[in-house]
Amino acid sequence: MSMGLKTSCHPRIPQLAHFRFDYEFVEGRITVIFGPSGCGKSSLLRSIVGFPSPLECTQLSRGEQRLLHLPTHQRPIVLSAQKPDLFHHLSVKENLRFGLSRRKGKGNTDYFDTVCTA
Repeated sequence: MSMGLKTSCHPRIPQLAHFRFDYEFVEGRITVIFGPSGCGKSSLLRSIVGFPSPLECTQLSRGEQRLLHLPTHQRPIVLSAQKPDLFHHLSVKENLRFGLSRRKGKGNTDYFDTVCTA
């Protein structure tokens, strides 16, 4: 059984005291984090990959392997820049399916099932 990537993030500043994120990403699955503008999606992802952020990633591991000490370029997670490339006539799920269907060698778009709301 393959182990997922486990993470825990906490605020660095008092204004974000309500924000806490604990999650285990399942290996081989795509996890979508979405929410309104300004809710902390980018800050969360920046903290996980090791970029400066108002949040602090306090745990990053795969099984027993601790990964917080790794520099950003060696962490097993990708941060994709935000771009407004959605089709407004499609739902979020339909937009994801469209993007996945365009990937070479990926005929099955049914392998994503986890959605996390920020």
